[in-house]
Amino acid sequence: MKTVKFRGKSIETGEWLYGSLINNAFYQGETPVLFIIDTAKMDYDCFEDFTEQIDDFKVSCADQYTGLTDKCGTEIYEGDILQYDSPSPWHHHKYPIIFDDGAFQFDDEMDILEGFMLSQENIKYKHGFVIVGNIYEDPELLDVEA
Repeated sequence: MKTVKFRGKSIETGEWLYGSLINNAFYQGETPVLFIIDTAKMDYDCFEDFTEQIDDFKVSCADQYTGLTDKCGTEIYEGDILQYDSPSPWHHHKYPIIFDDGAFQFDDEMDILEGFMLSQENIKYKHGFVIVGNIYEDPELLDVEA
């Protein structure tokens, strides 16, 4: 069975939370408020205690787990940036992970990985891909070098 979980960056603390996504249940005006319920960080015995802690789980983004790991065993989430781990200068490109057309895939605007599916076998192919950052904390990694 596929593991369905999400990660989001806490608005309160700035730390990453991992767990279940609550979306479209609470609104600020017309904008839905996102929550990641990280059970490892919760301390409640009943619903009343939970609602007192709900602001601790408000997140600025929510990315789904792909079900895959990089060559080091780190879980890959939508929004992570991967790079092929090779000394060759031909392999210096970085690829954010997106969800498009019903599947997780490399966001490859230059078509370098055309036809290269995002799968566990391909992630670990030869030298393998590693997570080098994410689109929220490391957007500069995606700047195209001249």
